This record gives sequence, structure tokens and C-alpha cells, in this order.
Amino acid sequence: MRKLIYIIIIPIIIVGFLLVYHRWPQFFKTDTETVIHIPATSKTSSSLSMNQNKPAKLQEVDQQENDENALVPQLEDKSPTPASTANDSGVMAIEKNEFDEAIRYFKKATQLDSDYAKGWYNLGVVYTKQRQLKEAEQAYLKAIRLRPYYVEALYNLGYLFMLSKDYRQASRYLAQAVEASGTGSTKYVKAYYNLGQALSKQNDLKGAQRAYFKAIQLKPDYVKARYNLALVYLKTDQPDLAKAEFNKLTQLEPDNPEVYYNLGVLASNNEDYQQAAEYYNKALALKPDYAKASFNLGVSLSKLNHKEEAQQAYLTTIKADSSYTAAWFNLGTLHLKDKDYLKATQYLQKAVALDPEYTSGWYNLAIAQAEATLFVDAEKSYHRVLKLDPQKNEAYFNLAATLKAQGKTQEAIASLEELLSRDPVDTKALFNLADYLIELEKYDQAEKQLDRLIALTPQDYRAYSNRALCRKHLGDLPAAEKDYKTAIQLKPDHRVAYHNLALVYEKEKKFDLAVVHLKKALELDPQAWKSHWKLGQIYLVIGKTKEAWEEYQQAMKYKPAGIESKFIREFDQLKLKLGKI
Repeated sequence: MRKLIYIIIIPIIIVGFLLVYHRWPQFFKTDTETVIHIPATSKTSSSLSMNQNKPAKLQEVDQQENDENALVPQLEDKSPTPASTANDSGVMAIEKNEFDEAIRYFKKATQLDSDYAKGWYNLGVVYTKQRQLKEAEQAYLKAIRLRPYYVEALYNLGYLFMLSKDYRQASRYLAQAVEASGTGSTKYVKAYYNLGQALSKQNDLKGAQRAYFKAIQLKPDYVKARYNLALVYLKTDQPDLAKAEFNKLTQLEPDNPEVYYNLGVLASNNEDYQQAAEYYNKALALKPDYAKASFNLGVSLSKLNHKEEAQQAYLTTIKADSSYTAAWFNLGTLHLKDKDYLKATQYLQKAVALDPEYTSGWYNLAIAQAEATLFVDAEKSYHRVLKLDPQKNEAYFNLAATLKAQGKTQEAIASLEELLSRDPVDTKALFNLADYLIELEKYDQAEKQLDRLIALTPQDYRAYSNRALCRKHLGDLPAAEKDYKTAIQLKPDHRVAYHNLALVYEKEKKFDLAVVHLKKALELDPQAWKSHWKLGQIYLVIGKTKEAWEEYQQAMKYKPAGIESKFIREFDQLKLKLGKI
């Protein structure tokens, strides 16, 4: 089950041309999720990733330590009887691994004396060893009916139910075993341990905590009990107690890599990534192919902004376990952050190949492909995202940008309209939808979208500027003039608004005002060659040829190389007219 964690921002940018009538399409910035792994049995969903989803989880240790068994046959210690003699022969057969022979002897013992509890107990032991669990259960129950406080039989019956995953019955008989053993007896300390296991499996974590704690009271160096008690503390949000137990375990079992791993998990949860990295490195020193430790080391190093070391940690994870999806994902996402889009694509493709339903994997892959200008592939990946998660609105947005980059403007519009049907107040979608409609010269439709946008974001100067453009083309010059003035009021250094407002004044024959606003635009950017050109044109209209020539010369000076257009023709004609050739 994938989980996800920690947000990082990576932009997707599609570059367009800046026209005289300036517009600002917006392009989506992706969310990223960091996949870290946490203590017990969960997998990740995504993380360092770009998410949709959820916060990162540190990966738990694969499982708790196994339950303890006590399948020890018992010899008779009283005066021999025919039944006890057969019983002792069965015990010797077990020691030789002659289990069928042992069963024959124990059956003989119980036939000779049907109330011989030890014979029934030993028959249960050999049946358990043979994995004949039903027969073993019946034999233990017979022994317990004959001796209700038969601790070994109660314990082994509880263990038997652990094997068959009937944890309710297991906890019942193990509780009886510890009660029968006496609270201060160390002989049956394993009964407390297995009782903790059975209760934990039923999510009775408080009961499990008591059982493990009792086992440790009876045997302070009981490593397995301390280990599982620490895990219970983790699950019940008692990190300080868990840390104390793991620290004791570093003394009792200093060569156990899982102990250092879980100390790393605790440090990661506390956002002490430097300490976490040290613990993960200790775990890896003891177990170099410990994939989860190297993975979490990668996450910690990434949090510390040690990118190269983090990448190496993920590569170590993949070397240990090539099917470790989250490692491929995080490695790809790191390269995506570093703008190495081809490598990001390579690693993220591996992630989705391992898990074809990994939504965040497909999403980040699409971003990497789009950034690498692999727009056809990116389009396919975004469609895959939306098939897996139709509610992922940011995928509709990015898909629209990808379609637009391929010249599929109408399809891009459809994608944004789908997004807006799901989220009518998505201002970035409204902005881009209006921009795409403007490009298709659907100014009336664009104006409606900009009306909606301005109602939501009345301080967005760009929305007023773009609506002014629409209104100018629709012939509503007073409304266009008003919008450009509002844009300038909101952003006084908005050069393009001054330029475009001058164009409105030109159409209204208000040439003096047009000159004033073009000069203001050039104060803000003296190299704005189109503003020089337009000012030169207006000077010609009002008969200021000398001033016009100066502006044309400035336009020629600053225009980009390679432009052969109407401007060049006008420049040559004016030069000829003024005898400048």
C-alpha cells in the first residue's frame, strides 16, 4: 500500500512568444511527494515525489520477531508403568526424528492409560512437528481436560493457534498458561512473549504492551520482547519510550541492523535528518544490502539537501532490490528537480513499469517528458494519470499545457473546461483558458472567462490587461481603455499596459495621449523596440518626421536579429523619403 509524504515544488514551463499585445499564460507548478519509509508493515505511495497524495511514511521493519515455541516432549519421572514406558520410547523416537514411530508409541501410551495426560501432551507435540494441527489441537485439549493447569499443554496449544493465525484462541490459551505458571516464574517467560504477539495481532496494543513488559521484567535481557515492545510503543505514539528500548537493544544486541534502522526512523519522524542518516549508516555498516535503510538514508540526505549522496543511496537501494519502486521514483524525482529531464524520465519509467498503477509515478513521468519536450509521450502519461485518478485536477491542467505545446489548442481548451467543470474557481485554469481562446481569436468567449477570473482575483493586473485586449478587438475601446488603466493602477511599472493603452488611444485618434503612454513605456524599458516603432508611426501621422526618424532608428537598433517584416519596409521607405540612403 503506497503512502505518501513532504511537498516540493517543480515548475513545468512552456515558452511562448511575447507579442505587442502582451498576454501571460500560466503554467502549472507540480506538487511533489517525498516517499520515505516508517516502522511495521507498510509500503509507500509515492513522496520524494510529485504528488497528488499523502505525506511520507517511514518504512517499518518488515515484521515483528516470530513467536517462540516450546515443543519439548516430556519423559516420565515417576515409577514406570506400561503407559509411561511407551511414552518414553516415543520421546526417544522424537529425538531421532522418527516421528511416525513416536506417534505409534504415544498412541499406545494413551490406549494403555486414557487418563495419561503426559502421553496426550507428547502426542500433541509430535503432531505439531508434523504440522498435523487439528490432531495436535485434539491431543492438547485432551491433556488439558485431564490437567486443567498443565502449563506446557496450554502454552503449546496457544502456540498452535498462532500457527493457524487464530489469534483470539491463541491469546486465550496463552493467558491461561501464564496464569497457571505463576506471575513470578521465569520458566514460562516465552508465554508472555507469545501472548504479546497474539494480542498485537488483534490490535490490542495495550494488552500486548503489558505482556511484553512482563516478559522483560522476568528476563531483562530478552531481546525479542524488548524489540517488539519498542514496536508497540511506536504504534501507540510513544516515541520516547520506543527510543529508550531501542537504545537498550544497542547494548544487548549491538550487531542488529534493525535496531539502528528503527532509531533512524524515530529520528526521521522527529525531523532530525542528520541523526537519522547516522543511524541508517550504522544499519548499513552491519547489513550493506539493507534496502529499506539505504532508501531512508536517501530521503534523509535529500532533506539535508545532499543531493548527490541521496542519489547514491537510492542507487544502493536499487542494487540491493531492483524491484524497489519507491527508490526508482525518488531517484527520478531528484533528477527532475535538478532539471535532468532525460534521466528523470528513465528512472520514472522504471517505477511505473514495476507498478503500472502508480499514479504519482505516471504524473512525475509526464512532467519530466514535457520538460524534455517529449510532448507526445507526456500526453500519453497524463492520460494514464487521469485513467487511474480522474479527480486529479492538476493533471488536466498540465495536459492542457502539453496539448498546447503541440499546437492542439482546441484539445487544450477541452482539458481546461473539464478541469473547470470540476473546480470552477481554479484561477490558473481560467487564465490559461482565456489565453488559449485569445489565440484562436475567440475574444467574446475569452472575455467571459476573464470576467469570471476578475471576480475571483480582482487584484490580478494581468487579467485586466488581457480583458482589455479582448475588448479592443471587440471594438469596445472605452472598456479596453478602462481595463488598461486599472492594470496600470495595480502595477504602475506595467510597461506592456502603457504600450497597449497607447494603441487604444491611437484608434481613438488621441495621438497626444498615445505619445505620452509610449514614452512612459520606453522609460520603463528603453530597449522596447516595438514601442519605438509605434511611437515613430504616430509621429509620422502627426507630421513629426524628424522625431519619427529618431524612433525608427532606435527600433532598428534594438530589434532582434533576423526580423524581416513590415517594420523593415517602413524603415527603408522613410530612409528613402528623408534622403538618408
